[in-house]
Amino acid sequence: MGEISTTTYTPAEIRASGDEAGFPTTNVTLASTQTAIVAGTILGIVEASGLAVAYDDDAIDGSEVAKGILAVNADPATEGRAIPVPMYIGGQFVESRLTGLDAAAAADLHGISMTNGIFRF
Repeated sequence: MGEISTTTYTPAEIRASGDEAGFPTTNVTLASTQTAIVAGTILGIVEASGLAVAYDDDAIDGSEVAKGILAVNADPATEGRAIPVPMYIGGQFVESRLTGLDAAAAADLHGISMTNGIFRF
């Protein structure tokens, strides 16, 4: 019988402020080929598979469109399988702690960089 392994994720503090209601999430599945990424990474969705990967503005597979912000650290490649994770779809975040946020991603997310170092979308 196969062994079941679990992973515990500890979210990094990427949120700027506010209560949980101000940070809506949705669940997505990270592709098994995605290498380790940290909470705060901008995510895109590969159209052919529907799986999430790190956003890449130069891609042509759907992941060039930012869809949200990874809420937890994750490493599906090491686990050897696609894994479900929460993705923020709104809120205020410490911009310097976001990975992959560029002007195109900010536009995709309908976000704004505020003068106090906060990214809001």
